[in-house]
Amino acid sequence: MNIYAENLRGRDPAYVMSEALLRSIIDPELKAHITVRWNDDPDLRALAEADVFVGGGFDHQRVAKHAQRLRLVHSTSAGIERYLPLDWLPSGAAFTNSRGIHAEKAREYMTWALPALHAGLPRFTQAQNERRWDRKLTGLIAGKHLAVLGLGALGGAVAEAARALGLRVTAVTRSGKPSPMMRVFSIEHLAAVLPTADFLVVACPLTPATRGLIGAEAIARLPSTASVINIGRGPIIDTTALCAALSQNRLAGALLDVFDVEPLPTDSPIWDTPGLLVTPHVSCDAPDNISRSLQILGRNVKKLLDGSASQLENRVDGDLGY
Repeated sequence: MNIYAENLRGRDPAYVMSEALLRSIIDPELKAHITVRWNDDPDLRALAEADVFVGGGFDHQRVAKHAQRLRLVHSTSAGIERYLPLDWLPSGAAFTNSRGIHAEKAREYMTWALPALHAGLPRFTQAQNERRWDRKLTGLIAGKHLAVLGLGALGGAVAEAARALGLRVTAVTRSGKPSPMMRVFSIEHLAAVLPTADFLVVACPLTPATRGLIGAEAIARLPSTASVINIGRGPIIDTTALCAALSQNRLAGALLDVFDVEPLPTDSPIWDTPGLLVTPHVSCDAPDNISRSLQILGRNVKKLLDGSASQLENRVDGDLGY
């Protein structure tokens, strides 16, 4: 078994893989040959001999060109929109991602984010920067209505955090598959859900169907007292329309953790939008995420060797995009 791991130069150090880390996770009985390289210094000979490729933000066309014997490609990220469609995969190869490793951190993030927006933290932050005493009282968050877009690992974490705070939760998903924990609507009913939401939280993958889903029309359907949070992917929300709504007091507040371009450019108007809090893509990431991602890889490598490829964990459906 030959495993080729590729690190992306300039990526957060928390996501850097080492041979020692891989060997601590991959079953030693497999006697795997492990190669770890940087994306700008590849070992094309080792890549050509690889059975398994693991990386994040990698050049999938290079992988397709030089790694024709691959049986498995594993992304250390949960979001895999940059690799779609998966028609570049070598014949017979599977693609897996790191879905699920971010849930605990996302739940913790939402536990403070929801009360912060409800209490008017963006307003108070702006007032502090202007040295202005702007006292405004708010009621309890319990009983408010949260609509979450997506009910995978992230959406489920959002729902758990919201329910713990006493919020009523409604989910909007692609299929509308029922849940015993909350009301669930299919995406076709999104327009009907929005006018009742005190919070709209975007926690779904970026696919052709979700790109720009929360545009000007959807934002206009939200009550002026509503707040918006995005921990999914930046392009799901029309940020220009969102900033306009905030600037015109047509929304109470927003918290964005993901953006169309990252890092967020210093000249972006998003920085100065009233009522908007910015966090730098930290809602779901923790220092041990790379270890959790590689544990998924380790289990799947074992399944490959056991002849259980049909039972691979986190296998991505190329048609659905997740």
